[in-house]
Amino acid sequence: MTANYIFGFLSLFVESMSNVEGLRALFIKADKIIGNAIKNRDNILVISHYDADGLSAVSLFIKYLMEKGASFQVKFVEQIYPVVLDKISLKDYDTIILVDLGSGYKDFLLERMSNKQVVIFDHHIPQGEIKSDKVLEINPYKHGVDASTEISASGLVYMFFKENSYIARSFVHLALVGALGDRQDNGPKFSLSGLNKDILVEAKSYGIVEEYLGLRLFGISHRPLVRALAYTMDPYIPGLSGNEAACYNFLKKINIEPKQGDKLRDYKSLSLEEIKTLATELIKYLLTNGVPLHEAERIFGYSYYLTKEPPTSPLRDLREYAYMLNALGRMEYYETAVALNIGIRGQYFVRALDALREYRRKLSKAISTVLDNMDKLAFMGKNSLILNLDEMIPPKFTGPLASMLSVLIPSKYRERVKIIGVLTSFDEEYVKISFRRLVDEIDVGRLLYDLSQKIGGTGGGHPAAGGIFIEKNKIQKLYEYL
Repeated sequence: MTANYIFGFLSLFVESMSNVEGLRALFIKADKIIGNAIKNRDNILVISHYDADGLSAVSLFIKYLMEKGASFQVKFVEQIYPVVLDKISLKDYDTIILVDLGSGYKDFLLERMSNKQVVIFDHHIPQGEIKSDKVLEINPYKHGVDASTEISASGLVYMFFKENSYIARSFVHLALVGALGDRQDNGPKFSLSGLNKDILVEAKSYGIVEEYLGLRLFGISHRPLVRALAYTMDPYIPGLSGNEAACYNFLKKINIEPKQGDKLRDYKSLSLEEIKTLATELIKYLLTNGVPLHEAERIFGYSYYLTKEPPTSPLRDLREYAYMLNALGRMEYYETAVALNIGIRGQYFVRALDALREYRRKLSKAISTVLDNMDKLAFMGKNSLILNLDEMIPPKFTGPLASMLSVLIPSKYRERVKIIGVLTSFDEEYVKISFRRLVDEIDVGRLLYDLSQKIGGTGGGHPAAGGIFIEKNKIQKLYEYL
């Protein structure tokens, strides 16, 4: 080991510690602010996003507030759009805490919450500067951390919670669920990296999470192979995801017998040669069906399991757990998601399974409709494709649809498209458009923020994904820029 290598490693270690210390200083401030609000019996409002990361983060925050003995209310929103804030009676609250949102829309916060104490826990790219000592923004980007890839909002809130309560470690898995929900598994072989990896090491040391390298099929450890294939949504397998009959036929076609006697086979029954065949043929199938190589390769890599969950539970595989939370959030089963996250099962678990089935059904129907009518729905820009679904889907479905369609769009579009968007009506006056990039050279969050400055509305997000919220009469203007 060379001196240069050791020096480089130590430099990275010191830089990482410096980043964490900067965040810790803010954690102390936030805890003091919230502690004073509780002591003064202020009305506390927590506003959170509803995706897997937002739900994981707010569940951690709820546990923190419960430990403090706080009285509070929680609201879930699309984003901090003016029209959304106008529907919340902010005057009724003294202290407002924003989770997994806020950094991109500080202008609106200052307008609507000028006399409030505001604390922001966010990992989106910060836009603008705070000009009020009543707003505390905690964002890893401001401390040298790439928060689009190395730490999620749930990881950030976990770090804060851990600084203030020993029981936080019992919920460390939620930090990883949020990171996986935001697809931050971008390390070697689709592993977690940066501060996420530090949290993973912690979770493993507590015996709460296990890590394995292999095929990443949903429930591969306990479901029959046919169903594990059909349930897999990350990566989405065109023609197989959601279709057990097609999965059965696929296995037969590649000379892997799906049944053993009268029972469907599980993964453990496969020989080493069959496992190699399955991995190779799945990647070939994905590529043949137009899935980009970097997406097809997601079928093999690291998986993370929650040890305390029974082998048959859909909450055992943390990626499947994240998918369930996304489904619950987009179906507006917020209470159910939080209950599962803080360890309550019973009727909430049954309700979650029902909601998950309905979500899959609706998403599958929406995808089929789009693919069957793409030429009618598509607007082609210079390097962009926007699918105008108008009122065909609810606003909460644009994100997952954009993600899946970024994999499924036909090759005649893919050849000239660098960014894809899904548009739907938010209400009578506004539309919401979710975007995903197809090439690494585009920073989606920056692009949408810049566009919102030119045409009005609000826009932003991460380099790989983001959204914009504009008035309907601005759609044509947006098209002109794209």
